[in-house]
Amino acid sequence: MAKLDALFNKTFATRVTTAVIFVSIMIIGIMVSPYTLWILFGLINIVSLMEFQKIAVALPGNKPNHSNKETFVVCTLGTAIYFIITAVALSWIGFQYLILILPILFLLFIYALYSHSESPLSRMSLNITSILWISIPTALSLPIALIDGTFSPLKLIGIILLVWISDSFAYIVGSMIGKTPLFKRVSPKKTWEGSAGGMVASLILAFILSLIMPDWSFAKWAFVAVLAVFFGTTGDLIESLLKRSVNIKDSGTILPGHGGFLDRFDAYYFSIPFIYTYLYLINF
Repeated sequence: MAKLDALFNKTFATRVTTAVIFVSIMIIGIMVSPYTLWILFGLINIVSLMEFQKIAVALPGNKPNHSNKETFVVCTLGTAIYFIITAVALSWIGFQYLILILPILFLLFIYALYSHSESPLSRMSLNITSILWISIPTALSLPIALIDGTFSPLKLIGIILLVWISDSFAYIVGSMIGKTPLFKRVSPKKTWEGSAGGMVASLILAFILSLIMPDWSFAKWAFVAVLAVFFGTTGDLIESLLKRSVNIKDSGTILPGHGGFLDRFDAYYFSIPFIYTYLYLINF
């Protein structure tokens, strides 16, 4: 009982309040139209890129000469890639324009050449990583909502819930009965018992989603759940590794009680490329 009581400490009310407001904004933004979804994830993309930059410049010997200027450049290029992918999904431009993503990424190399950074290789690598890890997954959110040829926001919400319920139940079950570390070097508090609890919760939710949206079978939802749990956990560990390298707890403070957008979306960012690839290939 002591472990269970610890979950409901003085920060619990703050976490719940933030979660209710945040989830409400997410649901409204996703459900109203493809355009509100486009705006919502566009904003999430920019804030997450800014948070990543704040973490990256904290690495020893990695501070750029002009951090605000570099953040602006990365956010601009990341937003450009986000726009190209989503514009194709919305049929604003043709599929062939996706090729523009390659030269945009290479502009980061050119920027490093003229930025006079003391650690150009590190800066280039981190800037490209931020766009690959953040901008592309946020952009894929819209194509997922349109993957069946019509706007199906509930499917995207279902996928997000699969990722989040896995993380939430992994934390709850791990706090209650977790004993075996999952990846002690990176995140000592994560346990195999917690991960198993997250997997069970996700599969139960997958079954419920198959009843709500029967055009996707339980097998399809279950496979999405497995991808969400496995790669979502991996993404969470990777962000923990990044934060541990600069000795910080949260990526930001925009979500009181939850940290930053990277803290909330790290699992989603890492799992969504695998989920989208699976959905695209079986619909091809």
